[in-house]
Amino acid sequence: MIEKGLFFLLGGLTALIILILLRRRSDSTSGDKRMRRESIQASNKTSRSLSVSADDRLRIEEDQNISAASLQVLYDLNKSLSSTLDTYLIIDQALSSAISILGGEKADYYGIIPETQELNLVRSIGRDLSEIAAINQLLSRGEIKKDLKWIQKHKKLFLNKGTGKDFLGEKGSVIDEEISTILSVPVLIDQELAGIISLLHTDENAYSLEQEELLSAIAHQAGLAINNSQRFVEVAFLLNSLKAKQELQDKLFEHLPVGVLLLDNKFQILSGNQLGYEIVNVLHPDFNQIVVSRLGNKTIQELADLSMEPLPIEVQNEEDPREVFEVQLRRAQTIEGGYWILMIADVTEERGIKNRIRVQERLATLGQFAAGITHDFNNILSAILVYSEVILRDSQLSEENRSRMNAVREQLQRATDLINRILDFSRDQPVEYKPFDLIPFLEQTRDLLIRIIPEDIQVNLDKKYSPETLPMRGDPARLQQMILNLALNARDAMPEGGTLGIQVEIIEDTGESNAIFPGMDPGNWILFQVKDTGIGIDPQDQPRIFEPFFTTKAAQGGTGLGLAQVYGIVKQHQGFIDLETAPGVGTTFKIYFPLITEEVSEIQESAPELELDGKGDLILVVEDDENLQKALWNLLEDYNYQVILAENGEKGFDIIEQIGEKISLVITDVVMPKMGGVEMYHKTRDIYPEKIFIFITGHPSKIKDKSIAEDPFSRLLLKPFSMAEILLLTKEIRSISEK
Repeated sequence: MIEKGLFFLLGGLTALIILILLRRRSDSTSGDKRMRRESIQASNKTSRSLSVSADDRLRIEEDQNISAASLQVLYDLNKSLSSTLDTYLIIDQALSSAISILGGEKADYYGIIPETQELNLVRSIGRDLSEIAAINQLLSRGEIKKDLKWIQKHKKLFLNKGTGKDFLGEKGSVIDEEISTILSVPVLIDQELAGIISLLHTDENAYSLEQEELLSAIAHQAGLAINNSQRFVEVAFLLNSLKAKQELQDKLFEHLPVGVLLLDNKFQILSGNQLGYEIVNVLHPDFNQIVVSRLGNKTIQELADLSMEPLPIEVQNEEDPREVFEVQLRRAQTIEGGYWILMIADVTEERGIKNRIRVQERLATLGQFAAGITHDFNNILSAILVYSEVILRDSQLSEENRSRMNAVREQLQRATDLINRILDFSRDQPVEYKPFDLIPFLEQTRDLLIRIIPEDIQVNLDKKYSPETLPMRGDPARLQQMILNLALNARDAMPEGGTLGIQVEIIEDTGESNAIFPGMDPGNWILFQVKDTGIGIDPQDQPRIFEPFFTTKAAQGGTGLGLAQVYGIVKQHQGFIDLETAPGVGTTFKIYFPLITEEVSEIQESAPELELDGKGDLILVVEDDENLQKALWNLLEDYNYQVILAENGEKGFDIIEQIGEKISLVITDVVMPKMGGVEMYHKTRDIYPEKIFIFITGHPSKIKDKSIAEDPFSRLLLKPFSMAEILLLTKEIRSISEK
């Protein structure tokens, strides 16, 4: 309606201008007639009163009638053109009005093709389609009538009077042979030629000067209407484009991963996306959907005072401090005034992922440190352990001293257990991986827990899976140690009793952006959960719970290695561990292990018998620690072995080159100065492919050569080791070489 009103107003102004021009023309015509009357009266030289003749009156009345009819037609045309935006309809109405007012056999409208500036017969009254097509074919060949060509060049009216070949095409094609007069006027838009209106009449003197001006007025009106139509189409296109862009911006705005609100100077909401309202509702319990007065633990004015800070401001949900948000409040100035742009992002999950990664990096660093110090401890403990066994074999030892040595061995065992926990944490402890069924394993572990957990704590096992078996690859002994450590921690967190739940199920990680855990591969996983209803863990302690020697139970004698060992065992099994806890709510450890498709079977292992007689076999011991070197020498000598000592791999290999055929077994450390045990092993293999090797080390990660593990004539023994362990391993590997 607005557009039609605008066109009506423009058309009305045009009609008013035309009316003024016609009236001026009419006045001029009346003046000419008055002068002619006065001339006639003067020539008659009569003294009677002047009067208008009947012919003059009739002629004036006819002119007035024609002018009135013309004005009515122009008015009707103006109304008609103002009510449409169809260019073809505008042209049709202009041609119809022109032929109605001025008469003629045919009325044509030639349009200008913008790309080529060529003429094309667009619309016509009095011609059929075949005739229009024939004319356009001539135009396409360059056969343009001289009147059209003249108007195209000069942009002015052209009246062509004549007969016959005056109306032929320039190249001789006969067009409109019966026509005697062609009146053509340009249709201009912003002084540029948009088209040509042509009236064709059979009479030679068909059109007067007044009619020429009237056709020009019609062409002018048509040009304005066409221009308005084109402008409207352009404006409509721009409006549609703007609307589409606005809709796109609204969609982008609505789907932003952050909440955005536009506020006025009084912090009243002017607009915003749905997420923005939802987050403010969380952080602003009494939010009235109109004014933002605070967000979490900060007021809106505090945030405004910090608006120049380059980094987002962290706010917490006062009802749930675990939920963390980042807020940015920025000032925006426009012509209309000042505004505030409030941006809020829920970074709880992101912070959780970053904290997990940070914890893993810190624990990896601690693991490297722990692995380093355990090597020296293992050397010390190994020497003490071997010497204690040598002393205990002394038949002259008194019962009192024997009791004391047994106490030393017990303490050595505790120290060894401590070292093993550190090695588990650092993932430097070798693991015997094998496929086994988790279902009977969990049932056996639950029975074990029932025996060691107080009766006021209920132990539940929830198996949320449908298959009969749940295959997993790992070390059952270490996994049981993991569960035991978690259960003992849960016991300490429930001094008044409670519930300890063990839950296991199969889940799928799709590998998309919302991965269950950072770094987790897509596929099926075993989700293992240990839940308690205890006191929970303080937020300030949560980032450190997996660190070795960190404990909140120092008063109860905690070592701080239980959860560190759990973490190491999980990582040894290519798993992931996560924590959900809150003070007074309880704690849940979530552990993810890969699910395998292999068939599981029980592996029966028979313990070899201990052979105590070395029968004088020669053993080469290569060890850089002097105390352990001597302890091994004493131990093996007591069991009837001959022993040769070397302090590093270089000297050990020299001995092998000299008397290698006589040496039945090489016991070597891995890490030594000048040449390590692995390098000595490879050099020896070039000479003696089946020489028996036992590697003793407190640093199993240093052996990265897979060929050693696959060699049937080599074994690995971790420090500290007992007399029985080294003798049994010696017997086992010797039995292989004798086959």
